[in-house]
Amino acid sequence: MQRRVIFTLFVINCRVVQGQLEWNDFTNNFATDLAPLITLFGEQVTKQFLSESLTIWDNIIFAMAPLGLLTAVVSVIRVCGSASLRAFIGRAQEGPGVAEIELLSCTSETTAEIYNEGGIARVFGEPQILEVVVVKPKANSNNFEYDGGNDGPRITMLWDAIFQGVEKAAYHQTSSSGVPLNIDEIERVSRYHRPNLSLNAGIVRLPKSVTYLAAAIGIALQSGVLVFAALTVYVYPDSFVTAGFGGEDRPAETYTFALTLVGTVFVTFGLFLCAFLIEQSSTEVRFRRNNTVEGKIYWIQPGGQKIGDQVFGSYIGSFSGPEYIVSTKSPHRNENFLWIAVTCSMLGFVAQFVGLRGMHASVTLAQIGATLVMAIIRAMLRTKRLDKSGDVISSLAVPGLDLDSPNQHPLIKDPKLLHGHELDLFTMQVHGITGVFVSADPESHFQRAMQIETGGKRNVGKLLLDARSRLAEYTGLPGVSRGRKKTLDPLETFFWDDLKVRDTAHKLQSAIEATFDIISKTRPLITGSLPREEDDWSFNLTTTDEQGGVNTWKVNFQHGKGASTAYKVPRGPQQLESVLGLWALTLTGFDAEQYHAFSFSLRSSRTRDSLRAVYATEVDGQEEGKFAQALLSRWVKGRFNLQHEEMTRKNRGYLSKWSGRQGAEHHVFGMPVSPADGHTLRVSFVHTDNSVLQMCSQDIFMLFLRSLLQTARGIGGKTTIRKGANEDDLGFENSTVEEIAESFEKAQLGSKEDAYLCIFTVLMDLRLIPGPSDIVSAVLDDLSVQDIHRRLSEVEDLLLSAIKYPGIIGAQEEATLTALGELYIASAKELNSDISRFGFEGLIKTLGLYGSSRIIHQYAWIGLQIDIQTGTSVYKGRIMKTGLNIKALHELMSSPQNIIKMTKSNSYRLLKYLEQTTLDINGQDELGMTALSWAARTGNYKVAKWLLNNNAMTEIQDVDMRTPLSYAAESGLHKIVKALVEPKTLNINAPSVKGQKTALMFAAENGHALSVRHLLQNVEVDVRAVDKDGNNALLLAAAGGHVGVIGQLKLDYATANKQLRTALHLASVGGFERAVDKLLIGIVGSGGNIDAADDDGHTALHLAAKGGHEKVVRLLLIQGAGCNIKNHNGQTALFLSLQSGSGYERVVRLLLSNNCDLSLRTNEGKTIIEEAEEKGLLRLRDMVLDEQNKRRLAM
Repeated sequence: MQRRVIFTLFVINCRVVQGQLEWNDFTNNFATDLAPLITLFGEQVTKQFLSESLTIWDNIIFAMAPLGLLTAVVSVIRVCGSASLRAFIGRAQEGPGVAEIELLSCTSETTAEIYNEGGIARVFGEPQILEVVVVKPKANSNNFEYDGGNDGPRITMLWDAIFQGVEKAAYHQTSSSGVPLNIDEIERVSRYHRPNLSLNAGIVRLPKSVTYLAAAIGIALQSGVLVFAALTVYVYPDSFVTAGFGGEDRPAETYTFALTLVGTVFVTFGLFLCAFLIEQSSTEVRFRRNNTVEGKIYWIQPGGQKIGDQVFGSYIGSFSGPEYIVSTKSPHRNENFLWIAVTCSMLGFVAQFVGLRGMHASVTLAQIGATLVMAIIRAMLRTKRLDKSGDVISSLAVPGLDLDSPNQHPLIKDPKLLHGHELDLFTMQVHGITGVFVSADPESHFQRAMQIETGGKRNVGKLLLDARSRLAEYTGLPGVSRGRKKTLDPLETFFWDDLKVRDTAHKLQSAIEATFDIISKTRPLITGSLPREEDDWSFNLTTTDEQGGVNTWKVNFQHGKGASTAYKVPRGPQQLESVLGLWALTLTGFDAEQYHAFSFSLRSSRTRDSLRAVYATEVDGQEEGKFAQALLSRWVKGRFNLQHEEMTRKNRGYLSKWSGRQGAEHHVFGMPVSPADGHTLRVSFVHTDNSVLQMCSQDIFMLFLRSLLQTARGIGGKTTIRKGANEDDLGFENSTVEEIAESFEKAQLGSKEDAYLCIFTVLMDLRLIPGPSDIVSAVLDDLSVQDIHRRLSEVEDLLLSAIKYPGIIGAQEEATLTALGELYIASAKELNSDISRFGFEGLIKTLGLYGSSRIIHQYAWIGLQIDIQTGTSVYKGRIMKTGLNIKALHELMSSPQNIIKMTKSNSYRLLKYLEQTTLDINGQDELGMTALSWAARTGNYKVAKWLLNNNAMTEIQDVDMRTPLSYAAESGLHKIVKALVEPKTLNINAPSVKGQKTALMFAAENGHALSVRHLLQNVEVDVRAVDKDGNNALLLAAAGGHVGVIGQLKLDYATANKQLRTALHLASVGGFERAVDKLLIGIVGSGGNIDAADDDGHTALHLAAKGGHEKVVRLLLIQGAGCNIKNHNGQTALFLSLQSGSGYERVVRLLLSNNCDLSLRTNEGKTIIEEAEEKGLLRLRDMVLDEQNKRRLAM
């Protein structure tokens, strides 16, 4: 028993001795070496924490029980050190952007942040990412006005929302890590600002109490380690012995604690200073949202952009927190603090290392534990990253379908479908719209811009396009000012030039401008005048919302003339891009049935090409449809494969889909106006492999062409037999159509075949296909071609069918019979017996079919005369059997009334033949007009020239006292004008009865510069003659903005009409910038008065401001027009700029920037602020208030 006790005590003693030896070994070999060294490492976590530190509390957390001392020291030298100091760490040649991208929280001109696969990546350069604010008023908030006075959210750039564009600022600066920024500093910061995604979206912000708690824990842990170390040295030295020299155990030396304490304090202070210096290298400005509005900040990132070797995807994120942080690089450096930080950190580490080596191992382990705990805490503070609730794309859902997963949405299944359409998706999401579809407005034509009535509802279509246009301006397209006095600075614009929709919009604009210039050459064929700067055209925009509602909105499309005489679209790129993008995205991603793109590559076995309809007719009108298709084939055959099929419309919400016999459903492009759901039509169409975006652009081109030609009587140009057509097929081409097609192809909007499809679809719909007379002229121009007899027969069959269906070709029976008669007479006169026989047989056949027609009897009479003249009289008997009254016809053919009718119907061959007879060509009709007057009025130079050659009288006046010269001048037929004025025998100054206008006035009023030139060459012309309103030629030209005419009329620009309005007044009323510029040069150069007043006291500036003509107002102000002059009602130009229902914001800005007096009152005693409030123009009122405040501060 005693032996057992002794053995047990021996074993226990051995264990204790062994434990002491093991602890000493552990102390010597692990703890005392590892703990201080751990402090040196942890590079990546250190960089991450430093780059996301914003406050002094973050610096404290970093300094307590630190990790990554070497990384911190190297980092602060990289960020704040000089080149010499950076050379010490091997970073002498490192650019500032490298350190910035790794260690700072800011963005600058060289660094930026971008969304990448669920996280935020910091990259070099300038990635394409747009930061905007969407602002809505809170309920019962009366101090905020929506965009355009409509119920719609306001989209603006961040800095505009804070300081400039939004009168009631959406965000206010609350604090700054540096000196609070003033307006000038904000301008500097915003110039190179890139969105701070990581600070606002990349990290979910924790409550401040969590940060305070983490700092408190860090201080407690580090202090606890030091307290514990003190206890092991001073209170319980015998319980915490260390191995001394020689292996004996002894308490730790007191100097070790001193070294540990000093070293830890120096390390803590040094690393705090390192973190502080790095944090101070960027300036964080905090902005709090205005309580009166609901604001959201959005980031829009286009997919497919490549930075380096990496391609980034699409991203639309939002931030709705109450406080937004902007971090920018600070230019301030303090190298004294840098030396202190580096010295303290390094010396402290050495002291701490030596001290811990002499301390008990438990102290070392305590330091390790504190370091690991704080490393975990620091990591946990940064663990909660990107908030998915703000990701717009990932939250997309398919309307009307109960899906288990949001990934069912096509834009999530294939993200590449969204590339280039991020701005479109954002616009629709902000407005609560799920789809946009464009269609023709049947009543659309070029007209003076008018306010569209929407029955009291907000015009969502206009809001969508305005918002999307503004985004286009923000991303690089030239446009209006972003709420500042200056226009967009190139450095403040984000250029997204590689967007496909933007490139397509530019191509579409080029095609539209070229087409207008081509069509303008046929001006006499257009009913009314050509478009002016205030005119526009419209189309229908159908939208579906998140509640399943479907609404159609009429939207005006602005246009005008640019700096040159060529047609320009001032906001065309933005508007076109808006329509194209929204519509193409809808068709690409929101197919309500299959959710597949129609021509984009998608991982689906049911991708398909696009269909373009060229013509559609009712199924029960099959014969009419066959004729339309036969007529169309003459123009398009051989150019593409035209197919025909019965299709039934199947409406799927906003999508107009068509189902054919095969059961497959398609969206059919080119349908001008869709019929009711379930309606079946016989459709002529072609297959095309064009993309959806390209098809949409071509459809919008068709909408433009349709509006331009809506009131036209024809397209002009010369029709000929198509060169290269198959010998077995008779084909036609028209020079106007060919010009449009070439410009279409040159603009790269599509191939020439695509152009023909678009053009002829519109021409067929508007019944503007070149008519019977054009077709006949084309054939008769070349009767020597092979197989002409067959071609003549084909034309004859075509025209006979056209008589049955006059609505298809747009010609009445008389016009078609006239063309047939021309064809027959020309053929009958040919020496070729086959051709001659065709002409006579055709006359006889047509007489049998349409014997009641007087016009065909006239041609039959001509045919009879030709047959008699040949001496054979082969067809005389057969023609006589048709019942022709030779005597009556002879009298009829020679009657003046009939001569006038022939002139009006362009029956040149009848007139030419009658040249050999006794013909009274000077007869007058019931209006007193002669054949020559009608030829001049209808623009028929060929007939007019023939009449003049046959000595037609040129001075005969009609009941309005107008001569042929007056009509020719009005129509702009300068060749006829020249022919009429050359004899210099007529009364060139004869005025009309109704308007008292002379020929010169008619030419000047309609802008016919060549006609004006010919008239002015006659020394008898009276340039000072005035009409009944007191307008001379100069005033009429100015009222129409005709610069080419104004330059020719050397008159006193101070001349006024009965309303005391000068040429400058009239040009300003119309908003004709180039005309005003021309007049101002003359007035200022001669010392004239640009502030002359009319009988209402209006100056030119008054009228321009009242009309909202921004460019004219700017020109007048530059030349010194007085903006404080009052009219007879006591109103200045600033008051008159409020006359519109919504006010002219840009004009108001211009006048305010010109220091207009804001204290002036009208005769009713109202100030400009009171006037704006009375009209409900709260935004304009706030603009004036802001200007008042700025002026007071500047005093």
